[in-house]
Amino acid sequence: MPKNLNNKDMFLKLLSIASSDEIASLIENDDFFKPENCDWKPYGGRENNAGQIEGQMKSSSNALVEKLINSIDALLMRRCYEVEGTAPDSKDPKLPKSLSEAINKYFGGEDEINKKRSDWAKRHLAVLAEGDKKKPTLTIIDRGEGQSPEKIQNTIVHLSGSIKRNIDFVFGKYHQGGSAAIRFCGSKRRCYQLVSSRRAETVADKNKPNDYGWTLVRRNYMGRTALYEYCTDKNGNTFSFKYEKPLKIDGLDIEFTDGCLVRLYDYFLDNPSNITYGRNSLAFDIDQKLQKSPLPIYLQDQRGWRGDTKYTIAGLLRRIEDNKDIVNDDITLPAGLGEIGVRNIRCIRLKHISDVSGVESYKLQREKIFYIENGLALGYENESFLRTDCELPALAPYLLCYIDMSDIPVELANLFHAGREEFAHTDDYRTLKDRLKKFFENEIFEKWDKEYQEKSLASANEDNKELDKLIEKAIVDDPELKELLGIGEEIKIPKGKDKDKEPYVGEEYPKKFEFVGEQPKEVDKSSFAIVFFKTEAEDKLLTRKKGRYAIDWSKDSKLLDVVLRGMNKGIISLRVDSRENAKVNDEDYITFSLLDSEKKKKFEQAVHFKVIETPPYAGSYFPTYFKPQRDILKISPKTSKKFTFVTDVANDYLTRDADTGSIEFQERDDLRIKKYRLNDGILEITFYTSTEKLGKIPDIKLGITDTAKHRFDFVIPVEIVSPEESSKLNEPKRNRVYEKDWPSQNPPWNEHDIASVDSSRTQGLIVNINVDSKPLKELKKIVGIDKIESAQNKYIADVYIYSLYLYFELKNDPNKDHILGSAMRAVGKALPGMVRKIV
Repeated sequence: MPKNLNNKDMFLKLLSIASSDEIASLIENDDFFKPENCDWKPYGGRENNAGQIEGQMKSSSNALVEKLINSIDALLMRRCYEVEGTAPDSKDPKLPKSLSEAINKYFGGEDEINKKRSDWAKRHLAVLAEGDKKKPTLTIIDRGEGQSPEKIQNTIVHLSGSIKRNIDFVFGKYHQGGSAAIRFCGSKRRCYQLVSSRRAETVADKNKPNDYGWTLVRRNYMGRTALYEYCTDKNGNTFSFKYEKPLKIDGLDIEFTDGCLVRLYDYFLDNPSNITYGRNSLAFDIDQKLQKSPLPIYLQDQRGWRGDTKYTIAGLLRRIEDNKDIVNDDITLPAGLGEIGVRNIRCIRLKHISDVSGVESYKLQREKIFYIENGLALGYENESFLRTDCELPALAPYLLCYIDMSDIPVELANLFHAGREEFAHTDDYRTLKDRLKKFFENEIFEKWDKEYQEKSLASANEDNKELDKLIEKAIVDDPELKELLGIGEEIKIPKGKDKDKEPYVGEEYPKKFEFVGEQPKEVDKSSFAIVFFKTEAEDKLLTRKKGRYAIDWSKDSKLLDVVLRGMNKGIISLRVDSRENAKVNDEDYITFSLLDSEKKKKFEQAVHFKVIETPPYAGSYFPTYFKPQRDILKISPKTSKKFTFVTDVANDYLTRDADTGSIEFQERDDLRIKKYRLNDGILEITFYTSTEKLGKIPDIKLGITDTAKHRFDFVIPVEIVSPEESSKLNEPKRNRVYEKDWPSQNPPWNEHDIASVDSSRTQGLIVNINVDSKPLKELKKIVGIDKIESAQNKYIADVYIYSLYLYFELKNDPNKDHILGSAMRAVGKALPGMVRKIV
């Protein structure tokens, strides 16, 4: 029979074990854990506790972060006791009202901490990994306030108390996040967590012994039902032993003198390799969640990995702030985000990878928009939201945005899951994302996307006339694809605004802030309004690095949401939308302010708004005008093309029984009207030409008349142009993706990926083609050397065409990117054999 250990010896034994199997064996074989010597109590005092503990977190790294948040709070509360001489939950008005205020008061502020970030973390808050390389045993030690043995059961192993609810300067307030990590320990049957604590010597009751206390937590089963329980002595008391000297933890500088120690045996991590190094490491996950960790955290891995095994957590945002060489722009803009009100959004644009090194790791991470409270990320949006929903594909990898969610109204807490891992899918969240899309319509982001799109396409530029001809012919010969791409239509891919002959040059500082238009400004209930303010300032007033101004507005409107659209020729424009609760004829006032670089108010203007409902288009019974939208019809041989007119006539003008309108056109051998359509003030006439000869042909002589003798006559010049010229108008761009670019795709590509399609507000459609794919390499092997180039061109042209067909088929599907990628992988497997037969 193994020797029965005392409380201290057993604790040291548990501390030396790094395996849940060994813990299970110890419990089974050592007399210390025999029923006559100890008792197991339900965690939190509730037998049905598994649902609450296991329902908090889906991610093991996020659950671990909650442990670290508790440690940070404990350090803050210890300093509160030491500095104030009073309990942190008291109503003392001298206590800090925010986390940042507490950091400044108790730790000298961020700058002071950052002077010796790692040294401080080593001595105050550390995480150690040891044991198995696939499932490490993690130990968290903090020098926080700690708990005496008799209080451990009502604090550390308690659930849903309100210990920190009334403390203004802490992270965790509901006293349950610390239990979330237990479920990720060990296995279903062997799940253990060791907890030890000692009250901080500086705040402990001097009239009582200040002993160490400890307990062991496990998952057990009653029949088929899981429950979590902790171990006590036979009398129900927490195990304890006297303090003689600090407990030394092998490999760490920190000594367990007081505070709290938590040991998680065989802890599951999505990527259990070196916890301190790499994009998929635990360190990276913590940096993502604690974007600006209030206090640094020291990580050390002792499992024998090569390379760096030590790392100090500062937070992703703080690391970017420290690395200014990779930042291109850093601006903060307000945005009305529905029921959560006006929020400041900090937007950091990283430099393009072609311009600077050190951007790669930030560019590759998929999380791009973070909802932040006190430096803690409550949730995030992925790159796909920026890339696809906001149509900013080139900018998306380089943009990091931080939305300040401080002081969110209590009634909107349903936005968040209890575990603070992500947003709940509610109507409020749907509105929030919709408002975010409006925010990213800002001309600033459009300009940035265009700039980076040109950089990316320039690096992938190719001069391949044979491939160009293959694709042009494929498009011209395919009427359906031509129609999908709008080739021959009058709506073209955005080319940007025409440059003024004389560029606008504004003043360095605004001379005025003058509202343009009449009041009340009408806001359509089912649409939006644009408000303009003249400033006479230069257009970079709101984005320049030095002397940057800011636009702001009153936050108390319950009817309207506002986002900045941009600044052009000295005029600031903002978009105003009505909320769902706004009713027709409701009125409201919003005060807009222009602030200087020191946030001092320089100008102010109140605007009166009125919610209206625009009636459906009716039109006049008889037209007063038809205005052509082009001066000339350019059409390719044997193709159709639309020509449009703007009018004010009713939709039934050409179809009604009385006073019917008609289109007069003398059909010709070379040109005829294929169809026409009149809808909401737009008349579309589709012409078809059968001629193959290029050049000008006789003008169109067109009349629009009716039985009431209204008549409109037009002479429209016509030119037959080459198919290549026509197709190039709307031909989506090609972007070659090489193996070195695979990690940059979203999600990352490998040799089996074939293509994807991006939609850009500034560049139209862009087809990304993997030119280092396995199918293309196989094709080059199975054709003769003299046919490699033509085979490759045929392969790329087919991939291009198939990708576009799939894009248009799936463009309204929320999972279109995933489905298109999967389908093209299948197409890629078939293409080598098909191309080989042709070439």
